[in-house]
Amino acid sequence: MIIKKWEMTYDSYDNIACEAPCSMYSVLLENNLIEDPFYGLNELGYTSLSDKPCSFKSKFEITDEMIEREYIELTFLGLDTICTIFVNEHEIDRVMNMHRTYVYDIKPYVKKGTNTISLHFESPTEYFGEMNNKHYTYSSRNAISGAIHLRKAICMSGWDWGPKFPDMGIFRDVIVDAYDGDRIESIFVTQKHKQNEVELDISV
Repeated sequence: MIIKKWEMTYDSYDNIACEAPCSMYSVLLENNLIEDPFYGLNELGYTSLSDKPCSFKSKFEITDEMIEREYIELTFLGLDTICTIFVNEHEIDRVMNMHRTYVYDIKPYVKKGTNTISLHFESPTEYFGEMNNKHYTYSSRNAISGAIHLRKAICMSGWDWGPKFPDMGIFRDVIVDAYDGDRIESIFVTQKHKQNEVELDISV
């Protein structure tokens, strides 16, 4: 099950309906709460939007069949970036890397029927400033100072070809899945090519 329907809260805007993948900037733009940030010099007035936190919340259903499974997993394929994850108000984790996947067994925290998930994103620019004051590190002169301290796409913080929009949000699927026993997490295949044949070695 992919969780698509969300609501975003940012500053004085509460419970704005949105559909993942989405982010703070994209939701504000789609709801005409900001002008096109890529037009003209709008960037200069909108970079500061990242100085404030935002949050996303959603609901998902756990069926009779799912609750009987051994594992119920929650997978995030892309969170950007400093995010505290709650399921039914239980804090699951605080993550800080947009370049990886996060997987959690949430069976202890869910119930049959309607469940809630909340994602609280902290300001990336605030983190840039705090870390750069502690450990100054030079990065691109076109980027926001301190951006290099966070595992977040550096181009979001400005480049010679791009604006400074260090965003927050859900940029890939959020998935709830239920299963029993073991499952294959990954496979790795190597090939040895010979005359008219290929020998495959598969590691599971």
